[in-house]
Amino acid sequence: MKEIIRAIKKCYPIYLYAFLIFTLNACSVDAKIENDWELYNLKGKVKSVTEVTYQGAYRFGKIEIAGGRVEANNAIIYFGDGISGINYPFNTKKIYFDERGKITEEQFYNLGGTLSNNITYQYNAAGKLHTMRRGGYRYEYKYDPKGVLLQEIIFFDTTKQYISYVKFDEDNNLFKKIRYNDTGALDAVITYKYYKNRLSSIVDSASAFHINSLTHIRGEQNFYYNDRGDLERYSDYNPSFSKNGIYEYNDYFTIEYKEYDKLGNYLNYGVEVDGNYYFIKRTIQYY
Repeated sequence: MKEIIRAIKKCYPIYLYAFLIFTLNACSVDAKIENDWELYNLKGKVKSVTEVTYQGAYRFGKIEIAGGRVEANNAIIYFGDGISGINYPFNTKKIYFDERGKITEEQFYNLGGTLSNNITYQYNAAGKLHTMRRGGYRYEYKYDPKGVLLQEIIFFDTTKQYISYVKFDEDNNLFKKIRYNDTGALDAVITYKYYKNRLSSIVDSASAFHINSLTHIRGEQNFYYNDRGDLERYSDYNPSFSKNGIYEYNDYFTIEYKEYDKLGNYLNYGVEVDGNYYFIKRTIQYY
């Protein structure tokens, strides 16, 4: 599988709880992920994917379109440091791939058509992800002479914020990331688990809350797929801390796929996010 788990983003709908991440490793257990088309569970030589969000409703046992275009700010995207939330509103998301199947850019637009944010990806001569940029953050990746990922370094503007050391299992899946802050203090240990070579959970154990040890879970995300390998359910456990102790909350979404094209890529689909319903129209362009 890819050396880096990233959102795109991991086949998920690139949207609303949007996984551009795409179905993380939605292939057979013995297969190897060769490019981001496979990482996103996309068939054919895809040039771009565009998703537009509309108001939805649950009627007669299914999610249907129920209104015009709307903005949403509860998307989730895979980044180099695990999973991050998007806290700015957007209506349309676009993902671009080069002719090798490498993702090159993700763009988020508001209802007025203005670009709200974007994420860019740059690769080295061997085709390995070298630099990823989003907002003021820059992610840099270091490899050994054989092309095995060793480090992930995160900068904000020009200041180094974090450095992570990674470990892989015998199937070449990323299974552990140990992250330190700019002072060298341990910040988190992130563990990745798989089921049939697809990402099934990410557990973030933290030291940031001064809990004595890293056995405390700061966050846990779980992923569930249908028989096609498309992400259909996601849950997110997030304990938070206050002076009075710990309180907990959970986020989730479920997906109903409405239509597939002749190559087997899904098009329109419905999403339930924490009790709210959306209908997504998805357009795919091919080389």
